[in-house]
This record gives sequence, structure tokens and C-alpha cells, in this order.
Amino acid sequence: MTTYRIGDIRPNPFRNIGRYPINREKVEKLKESIGRTDFWDNLVARIGADGQPEIGYGHHRMVALRELFDDDYKIGLIVRDLDDAAMLHVMADENMQEWASSGAVIIETVRAVRDYLAVSAPARHLGHGAKPDGKDDITVFLGWPRGRVEDALSIINAEEAGEIEPEDTADLGIEQATIMRRHVARIPDPLVKAKAIARVRDDLREGRIGKRGIADVVRAVREEAAPPPEPKVPAAIAKAIYAEIDNFWRVAVPVNGRTFTRPQIIRLIAENRDAAELTLTTYGLPWAEQIALALDKMAATARSLAEVLRAENAVEVAS
Repeated sequence: MTTYRIGDIRPNPFRNIGRYPINREKVEKLKESIGRTDFWDNLVARIGADGQPEIGYGHHRMVALRELFDDDYKIGLIVRDLDDAAMLHVMADENMQEWASSGAVIIETVRAVRDYLAVSAPARHLGHGAKPDGKDDITVFLGWPRGRVEDALSIINAEEAGEIEPEDTADLGIEQATIMRRHVARIPDPLVKAKAIARVRDDLREGRIGKRGIADVVRAVREEAAPPPEPKVPAAIAKAIYAEIDNFWRVAVPVNGRTFTRPQIIRLIAENRDAAELTLTTYGLPWAEQIALALDKMAATARSLAEVLRAENAVEVAS
């Protein structure tokens, strides 16, 4: 075992510090433990290309140490000759022991292995019937279920395509993250997408929904944001016709500075049908008679149209 300044100790080169979540609760517990029993020197490391030690695991412990001590504080490391594949395996094994339910840890582990295999081991022996699409290589390397790897890759691909952001799935389990990605990734409006993600995360955090409720939440947000549908042409026409019929009898008509409803006008004409100005017209019929004939024609047309609208005649008319 060799001692090193904590300021000189590097993280596992395959651990993206900016993406891997640091659990503050765990860090605080480690700080309490170190304060009671001192630090246990059992971290495994290798010497990197720059001559500095790179730990395989124990990143939470390093955060706790750096918050308790300055860079000159020394700890012992178990230095071994570890290649890149071994460093990846050490990191993945530790992650699964402590963070098996964390979607972010699973996603970043798969990302690290994918990137490593893409440049370091492009040709691997696959099992019978396996497809050389990367999923099999990662599954074999990690020893994980293929479905878990596929879920993580689907989220990684969505992030890299700009469909979602890493923080959108932070703190979610891998199944929750996968379901949310599936339903929000292709929402075209970024504001609607952001609202759907925020509501899903909030409802999951508060326990109002489980993974099966994610689709319903996203659907509700999209429906709320959708513009009201345009009325169909028959509906618009029907409303206009009804309004005209209603207005014909209800709306007052201005005559010589006074206003009358149409029923009032009809009654006035009837009461004064013998007045000279109403008895003769250029058509040879009194105005009252002409209006009566016109109303009869309107009534007959209205009755005919009304019959067309009756439910029992709908099939016959449609045919």
C-alpha cells in the first residue's frame, strides 16, 4: 500500500464526474463515519499515464475526504496493474452494488462502456444469433440484462439527438426514465415538452403516480396545450342557420324611427290591411296578401327542411 495526497488522486477515467450523481446523504454519512473511526485505506487504484493514481471506485469517499481535509492530507491506496477494461468493470460493479436502482448511474455506466468498446474493442465474439449492433457487446461486457442496456441506450441516443436533456431523467429509475423518454422525446413544442417533463418528475417525486401513470400525465399536458379544435363545417353551418332563424323573429326592426319585432310588424299590417297604402301594389295583390303568400311558401319550405332533419328520415336522406 502506498500513501498519496488526496489532492493528487484522480477519479476513475471512465467516470464522467459531471454526469454521475453524487448522493449528498451518503457523503454526509461517510464524513460522520470518518470522524468516528478515521478513514479505512482500502481503495484500489492504478497509476495513470501522468504518473498520478486513478481510483477504480470510492468516489463518494473522496468527496467526503476533500470536504473534511485539505489537499495535503494523505491516504493509503492499494495500487494494482489494472487495464481500462478492469477499471470499467470495477466502476460498474461498485455502481450496481450501491446504485442498482439509479437510472442515471445505469445510463452513464452504459455510456462509458459503449464509448470504450467503440474505440478499444470493436470486434468482440458474440453469442449465437446475436446482432452486432453494440447492445450485445455491452451486455456481455457488463453481464447485465439486455433490456437494461437497451433502455439506457435509448435514453443516451435521445440525449445525443437533442430530444431530451440529462437532467430530465436525473433521479429517476431506469424504467421510469425510459417510459418518460418514449412519451416526451418527440413533442415538437419545447415549452410543452418541458412542462410535461416537469409534471411527470413532480408527480413521481410526490408519489402521485407510478411508472404506469407517466403516459397519462404526458397526454394530459399535451391536451391542455393543444388549441381548441376548429368546428366542423356542418356544425358551423348549423349554428349559423339556427342563429338566423332565431334572429328573424327576435331581433327588432327599425321602421320610421321606431323599432318593432317581426311578429309586431305582421300584426300591424294585419290590423291595417284595408288602409289605402296596403290595398294595391304593382302586382295587383294587397301587401298583406303578398306577405301571407310569402310566409306560406316559407312555412312549406321550413316544414320540408324540418322533415329532412328528423332522426327517422336521416338514413333515407343520406342515401
